[in-house]
Amino acid sequence: MAGYDVLTRAWTEGRVASNDGPWQFSETEVGPTPLQQPHPPIYVAGTSEETVRFAVERRLPHLFSLEPPEDRQFQRWREVVGMDQALAELDRSSLARYLFIGRTTEEAHERLDRALLTILRRRRSQPVDVTDREAVARARSALIAQQAIVGTPDQCVDQIENIAREIGTGHLRLTINALGGLNSADTLEQLELFGRVALAYCRNIVPSTGNVAGAANLL
Repeated sequence: MAGYDVLTRAWTEGRVASNDGPWQFSETEVGPTPLQQPHPPIYVAGTSEETVRFAVERRLPHLFSLEPPEDRQFQRWREVVGMDQALAELDRSSLARYLFIGRTTEEAHERLDRALLTILRRRRSQPVDVTDREAVARARSALIAQQAIVGTPDQCVDQIENIAREIGTGHLRLTINALGGLNSADTLEQLELFGRVALAYCRNIVPSTGNVAGAANLL
């Protein structure tokens, strides 16, 4: 918290001194002034009670992570600050999804399957026995439903638009390489295809506002 206060003061005041916690220094000139005013955007990541309260008190948007699935992260926010406040934070916060895009639906799902076991082995929350085919199949279906954008460029744009409409957020981070689950060739092909075909359409997506029912389904 002290670091946050020092950082924002440095960005906005030009000169700053501190004797708070580990931040002990005399008045110092800081520059150059940020181009973005009053300062670059700051996001908070984490789901501890202290972190959630810190973000809410300072009206800071949240970076929801890929793992665990968002419904469990949202539940933590609801427990700490209540349903109404948790819903109020969604429109400014950033969600995350794995991206598996291909020229055909089959190609996109083949990429998902190449990365799937790596994703499942990395999980610490609700781990999956990757030797159990039925458990892997269930985890695959859940990943597609809750954590991934999968399909052709048109299908991916539709799925992104659904997230914006149903949850009401205008901020979505896409993980192109499945956090190491895909090789460089797959990653570059995905990046090129999404950027060339899908990205322009995503710029025109307008998130819904006040969709309490849709957002509440996640909470």
